[in-house]
Amino acid sequence: MDDGKIYFYKVAPDSNFLQYEELCELKPHSNRVMGIAFDSKTGYIYSCSSDKKFIISEINYQESVTEVTTGSHGFTNLNYDRKNERIFLTNEVGVVSVYSVSTFPPTLLCSVQTTSKSSIRGLTIDLKKFYVFTGSMAGKISLIDLGPPGKERFIKEVTSFGGNLKIRSLKYNSSANEIITGDEAGKIVIWSLKTGQPICRIIF
Repeated sequence: MDDGKIYFYKVAPDSNFLQYEELCELKPHSNRVMGIAFDSKTGYIYSCSSDKKFIISEINYQESVTEVTTGSHGFTNLNYDRKNERIFLTNEVGVVSVYSVSTFPPTLLCSVQTTSKSSIRGLTIDLKKFYVFTGSMAGKISLIDLGPPGKERFIKEVTSFGGNLKIRSLKYNSSANEIITGDEAGKIVIWSLKTGQPICRIIF
């Protein structure tokens, strides 16, 4: 929520997910929650916010467990790689950070500054090719070489391209080697990763 609250619900599949029960309300943040993930094994809720905090809450005790980090800038995305026990965070000045959650508390593995240096609102990860893609409010798309698990310290930006669109969403089509972005004005653009040029523009 915009006020920093997180609500946890239990849904009923046999009702076609139309019936639900609120289990708890948490307020780990003081501003908009920008990303959230839940680990059903540990009961941990990972969340980041524009209040510059990355926090772990515990669903069983319904409280914040630990404040992992407080950055100098607000966070904008959180992506949970469950298989490799990693959290990917982005922030308002174009930084991508990778944390290991294999131990408690999470430890910072690496950070990389993208060329854009502006707020990253689009984030997607290809765990087959070990790529991280980001889209910024300055219109820049960045391709980051993540490398295989355990090699995160070698993470680096390979290339960046784009225009002046304020990107709000980004996806990667690996079969066609294309990036799809959605911008603040409602425009969808399909980009060729090979040339860095737009292939198609769709305006709603």
